[in-house]
Amino acid sequence: MLVSGLQRRQAGFTLVELMIVVIVVAVLLTVAAPSMLNLLQKNRLQTAADNFYAALMAARSEAVKINLPVVICKSSDGAACVLSGNWEQGWLMYADLDSDSTKDPSDPILRVGEALKSGDTLRVRSAPGAAGGAFANLLVYRNDGSSSGTTGTEAFVFCDAAKNLITAREILVTLTGRPRRQPMTTTTTTTTCPI
Repeated sequence: MLVSGLQRRQAGFTLVELMIVVIVVAVLLTVAAPSMLNLLQKNRLQTAADNFYAALMAARSEAVKINLPVVICKSSDGAACVLSGNWEQGWLMYADLDSDSTKDPSDPILRVGEALKSGDTLRVRSAPGAAGGAFANLLVYRNDGSSSGTTGTEAFVFCDAAKNLITAREILVTLTGRPRRQPMTTTTTTTTCPI
């Protein structure tokens, strides 16, 4: 079969064009990777804070509904409260049937929170810049929806492993029991993460 004198040029990329594309992609990834890591850390911490906030709201609502105290405490195994360690090890929520703020075998567990990712922290702040507070080990929601805090507003502070205040989140809990979440950048009481 005879073809006209002009040969058809095949479509495709040359090796030089392919190398330029690879270099451009590598530069873009180098610039974008740190931003992506910050975004992932921020989202992970935001999710943990949102889950804890939802648990606080549920505990307050449940205490009013069942007319009994509901307790949220630190827990490393999801079955018993602990006095050692920090809140990042996990927590559990239970109905306190005998109103003694102690987890008894008969007290039903309502919700369990998993430990935070290694390096992330969840601490309690009461006074400006102070660690600890009334919620150092547990938070009790009374049957009227108020909290066990004694110093006014207490805060649960979430920090990532990089100790970055920009990604940090806090949940404030007032004496009335109402939780409110906010980024750490909206408060001037804490300048370091974790507290």
